[in-house]
Amino acid sequence: MLEIIIDSIDFEKNEVNKARSQLNAHLELSEQIVELAERLADTLKQQQELFEYSEFQKSDYQSIDDMFTEAGNCNMEYKYHTAPLLSSLMHQYESKYWPTRSELVRSIATFEKLQTQPTHRSLPDSVLLGKASIKKDFVIAFDKKIRESRHLATFKLSNKAMVEIITVIQNLDPDDKITEDTIRVIRNRNKNL
Repeated sequence: MLEIIIDSIDFEKNEVNKARSQLNAHLELSEQIVELAERLADTLKQQQELFEYSEFQKSDYQSIDDMFTEAGNCNMEYKYHTAPLLSSLMHQYESKYWPTRSELVRSIATFEKLQTQPTHRSLPDSVLLGKASIKKDFVIAFDKKIRESRHLATFKLSNKAMVEIITVIQNLDPDDKITEDTIRVIRNRNKNL
């Protein structure tokens, strides 16, 4: 229990706001990755089709084997262990059996689209996605930590005890003190979280 109380400092407003900001950054980056990978895949496919159906050619074409070799250049484990095996396999089968550069890049977009929203190690989604209220966030996160604890799974703090813990941890002024009724309302509204 003492460990949960000490860890509850993480539920402070600045930490919650920082976590919300980081979550938004993760989501925006994921969207950008999908958009950029799809654009690049389309561009690579157009380039490939243009070379196939036009009279133009270039001196060299990049295969996926070339892509792996270039990407793994600085990775000694890859270079000395995996690359020879992959290269041998690539030479056993014609290019029609392998994905194109465009298909490989598009797989990045597909992967990112299928990912669920990342979860925070200590703050529940209800805190990160809900309206900003440090007191509400604290109660939800604190109760969740107690439920997740093997030793305290069936234990529940009284509303009065929660008031005292919040007051001490958040160093609240007497005028800003949360009430037992507020704790009860927060818990009732969020009992399924």
